[in-house]
Amino acid sequence: MTSPSTLLPLLLRHSLPHIPTHGFSLESLSLASLSLPPPYHYSQPLNSAGISTLFGRGREPQRALVKEWLMDKRGEMQREWKGKGKEGRMSSTLLHQILENRLRMNEEVRPWLAEAFALFSITSTPLPLVGVGLKTPFPLLNHSLHIADEALALSSSHSRQNLHESIPLSFIYLSAELHQLSLPLSQPSMPSTSAFLARRLEEYQGLQKSVGEAEVVGGMVWDAIRGGVKSRF
Repeated sequence: MTSPSTLLPLLLRHSLPHIPTHGFSLESLSLASLSLPPPYHYSQPLNSAGISTLFGRGREPQRALVKEWLMDKRGEMQREWKGKGKEGRMSSTLLHQILENRLRMNEEVRPWLAEAFALFSITSTPLPLVGVGLKTPFPLLNHSLHIADEALALSSSHSRQNLHESIPLSFIYLSAELHQLSLPLSQPSMPSTSAFLARRLEEYQGLQKSVGEAEVVGGMVWDAIRGGVKSRF
């Protein structure tokens, strides 16, 4: 008997090519069952009852497919941009390119993405974050935090970012994604979405500069206080 723990990830992986045409649906999972390698191959498409047996009832199969697609795109982001970050401070140009590229990955599934995010937003299982070590009760926010943290790490030589960098950037990315989903499906989304992202990133860079200056001033003040204390005692 085939183990669900073995079959389930295989089925999810083979469902990914069907998402652009069939969405995050039972049909995508069913079609994937026909392309599984031996000995997992099905001669007939896996029916709804079989899918529910593997994933659970309700919308759990669709939720699992959304999570698989998101993880696949994170892996794609890593493979494409890893090692391109510059030494020292984050490259704003590279950061824009990384986030723009991630938004472009949404284009082929854009007709299905709003429904997928609505489904994803009510799941009770939060996604873990790689760098900032933060979780929220809202998986959609965890999704944008993860992308922001990863983009910051990929655009610099640092493997871990500060929360004052990751959290604002996560809201910028999420707002760009929502802007993308609000555009008509009859036209490509990236020209408008890229311009929207660029404007928001300019604001973000200004905010980070202000934070950095505040940190420098705070450090100078603390050094002066510490020096004064030492001179008195």
